[in-house]
Amino acid sequence: MNLFSVIRVELVKLRHKRTTLLLLLLFAPAVLFGAGMSLGLSFFVSDGTEGGVDAVERAMSGLGFAVNMMEQSEFILFLVVIILAALSLAGELENGQLKSELIRVCGRGKVMLAKFIALLLYVYGALLLCMLWSLLIYALLLGGTDFANGLLFDEMAAAQGGYILFSLLGIAVVTAFTLLLGTRVKYFPCFAVSYILWFASLYTDFMGELKYFIPYNMPGYVLETVGGFPQYAPYALLYIGYVILILALSCVLLRKRDIKA
Repeated sequence: MNLFSVIRVELVKLRHKRTTLLLLLLFAPAVLFGAGMSLGLSFFVSDGTEGGVDAVERAMSGLGFAVNMMEQSEFILFLVVIILAALSLAGELENGQLKSELIRVCGRGKVMLAKFIALLLYVYGALLLCMLWSLLIYALLLGGTDFANGLLFDEMAAAQGGYILFSLLGIAVVTAFTLLLGTRVKYFPCFAVSYILWFASLYTDFMGELKYFIPYNMPGYVLETVGGFPQYAPYALLYIGYVILILALSCVLLRKRDIKA
């Protein structure tokens, strides 16, 4: 089987896994926040001290609302991504399903790459639908409120586009890393270690400039600084390098693993 055929097989497997339905949770924040905004709720939340912060901005564009909903669902997003990636390799190795697939495909590197691409296609496709869903909620519920400026794009569009780009790259790195763990540990340890490490990356502000070597930190930084893409291009190339290196190591480790039915 060629690579495209293996990718199609992996996409079919993902479509038939009930766990994939967890991606539907990504549609919930737009509905909840959109309904609240239409009722004039402020979404003022505690910042951990005596003060507070606004969970959502005012006078947002359509793209701004969609990006804000991505921010609100990030914990759900990465949880689901890690679950799917852990099930895709570690889970199939654990239950013996991958053995029969390797017999037919005869290429462990090909299977690894196909799983990675299929996972990204599925998750990226879900995110695209979520973006369109958020724009629909914006048009239906936010018109006439203080939270909307009625524009699809505004002066923040470049930074918002950067947020989306680096979020996608972060998903790719997390997916590749979870697959790497899956070559050596069972499903639950694979999921737990990957999610704990991702969660720990939320608290790396003390690392100064080094924190931007961790993909998760870059989307928020892009929004805060509102710079042009050339400023961040080296980081994008760095994260792509992470993915290539991790996938290459994953293929090597999978080839060396004794896989039993």
